[in-house]
Amino acid sequence: MNVVGGQASSNVPRGPFTYSLDNRMAPRYHSQWRDESAGRGSALEYGPVSLIYRLEKPENVDYIVYYPRGSGDNGLIGAVELYIKKDGDNDFSLAGKKEYDFGQSGSLGIVTFPERIEGATECKFIVKTGKNNDVSCAEMEFYTKAEISGELLDVFEDDLYAKLKQGVTTEQI
Repeated sequence: MNVVGGQASSNVPRGPFTYSLDNRMAPRYHSQWRDESAGRGSALEYGPVSLIYRLEKPENVDYIVYYPRGSGDNGLIGAVELYIKKDGDNDFSLAGKKEYDFGQSGSLGIVTFPERIEGATECKFIVKTGKNNDVSCAEMEFYTKAEISGELLDVFEDDLYAKLKQGVTTEQI
């Protein structure tokens, strides 16, 4: 899906929000960090940080992938609330469960929804925790599962169509 814009409630000039939607893992988005000489604390010391992603057109969203920073751990995202705005809606509404947790981990974070979200135009993350009270993100990507029908459904082990069932032959594919 094509993300065409958005905004963050906190960022620094060297790590603007647009870095999280530019299809590159570096450089990355980063929230305001602590600068005691300037009398400034880290972003999450002042409350949650919001990240809003605007899709090019209404899309059906099945899952979202958070790509954390490639090195270091400052700003790795932990707990988030996720809200979706749909085509024709004026407000965001809660998407899926109340809270998701990426665990402040350097591994990919995947949010899978119990049911496809149809007609999404914007996605808002309310980041509640991050490593060192900061928020960083290399990329945030939005996906629709491929529609596979017919006999192919019988050969895959999972919904992501990533692994074949044991015993599947080339002829069956």
